[in-house]
Amino acid sequence: VEQCYIKRHRQTKSRKRKSAPVKTVSLSDNALNAMGRRRRVVDAIGHLFPAEKFALPTESVLAGIPQNPDIQMK
Repeated sequence: VEQCYIKRHRQTKSRKRKSAPVKTVSLSDNALNAMGRRRRVVDAIGHLFPAEKFALPTESVLAGIPQNPDIQMK
């Protein structure tokens, strides 16, 4: 009985497995086209707009607005 138990539950030697090739996820053609179109527009008219107008906000743009306002609908 012990011999059968040991045979079935002993630690198996770990074998080296071949590593699977890393698959890179590419963007869809629509996303690439949209990004290219945006880049062309920014390059074409970007000099009209100063960079400080397009900086990331330092604080929340939603500050001061209640999250769950009571809206009364009729």
